[in-house]
Amino acid sequence: MSKKVIVNLKDNFMLLASGLVVSISLAGCNAQTQDQSAPSSSASSSTASPQMSQTSGINPSSTISKTNPVVTPKPSQPAASSNLPLTVEKLKNSEYFFLAKGSIKLANGKYVDKGTQRTISLDDVVAYGDLNKDGVKDAVGSLRITIPNSGDVTYLVTMINEQGNPKNISAEFVGPQVRVKAITIKPNATIEAKIQQFRPGDPACCPSLELLRTYKIRDSKAPVETKTVPKK
Repeated sequence: MSKKVIVNLKDNFMLLASGLVVSISLAGCNAQTQDQSAPSSSASSSTASPQMSQTSGINPSSTISKTNPVVTPKPSQPAASSNLPLTVEKLKNSEYFFLAKGSIKLANGKYVDKGTQRTISLDDVVAYGDLNKDGVKDAVGSLRITIPNSGDVTYLVTMINEQGNPKNISAEFVGPQVRVKAITIKPNATIEAKIQQFRPGDPACCPSLELLRTYKIRDSKAPVETKTVPKK
């Protein structure tokens, strides 16, 4: 009876020992399985991160907005017509403002007032130069008003070039019985006029007094300074 109990105890002990070994071996297998599965997950994560970095490196380039190049506007240039020069022919067919009753318009260099029979004519002496500093040449000429039975008077007229057309901006009284022989436009809107004036006893053809007068344009509107110097 005691031997059977001992055998049973041995058998039970063997069974317990074998069960312990089996459980230990199973635990070892599970540990190896976990150890093997862990690198695979880390490997997958390591391979995923480069893909994400590549994706993050590509997306910004695809979302970069392209800006159009800045185009500097070209400075505005005057119209082609503004570069057309003034000519004597244009001046001889222009409008002038120097009479109290209003403007007059020349036709081929002449205007006749039917009421007074006065004749207004433009002399051929004309000078060209920039009076209003716009880079375009203007003009200065002389108008002579012939009064029946009274002789004549002369005006110095300034003409601004407006898109190729003359515009009268001023008329300066020069004097009676004078002849404008030459006109020069100098810097700072200064005008010089060589004038011949009659003295008592001079023949009708030939004035003997020669003068040099200087006119100063103020704001390109009217001559305001006049200087007379006897010509030697």
